[in-house]
Amino acid sequence: MNAERIAVLLITVIIAYAILTPIFKQYWIWISIVLGLILVIFAYCMFQFATFRQAMLSAIKSLGTKFLGWLRTESQEQHPTLTVPQRTTVPKETRIQAFDRARHRCQFPHCRERANLEIHHIDKDPSNHKLANLIVLCKNHHAMAQKNAYRTEQLQRWAAGVYHRRREFYR
Repeated sequence: MNAERIAVLLITVIIAYAILTPIFKQYWIWISIVLGLILVIFAYCMFQFATFRQAMLSAIKSLGTKFLGWLRTESQEQHPTLTVPQRTTVPKETRIQAFDRARHRCQFPHCRERANLEIHHIDKDPSNHKLANLIVLCKNHHAMAQKNAYRTEQLQRWAAGVYHRRREFYR
């Protein structure tokens, strides 16, 4: 039995457990023990065998793309004007203006980083290259901004150079 079949079998068992547990309530302990053993075997295989890990990743990716494809077609039927903005490079003049405004530093308050600087789009629209929408951040703060750790208003104030004394860095 190859690793892809084992991966699909484990995913099927987990889904079957989720479906069968409410039906067979009197056997929930035995079902839980069997699922626990299967999960232990699964964890061992993930830890021990690289081909199993790769097979699990490919199985999850294929299931995810099928599911997301189904969601996309359904959402496009409901919202036919739904479009994803295309990422374009920031024009050189705008990039120079943004770095000059930031004095070639991270614009996060009290961060002195001068290396590994990146431009972040405040409104998350990668095609909007207006200077008011751009902020220069170091690699660490840019990663946090991408994860929505900061509010849009905070990023706009930091880009404008307005800081407050109280700690308002995080949500």
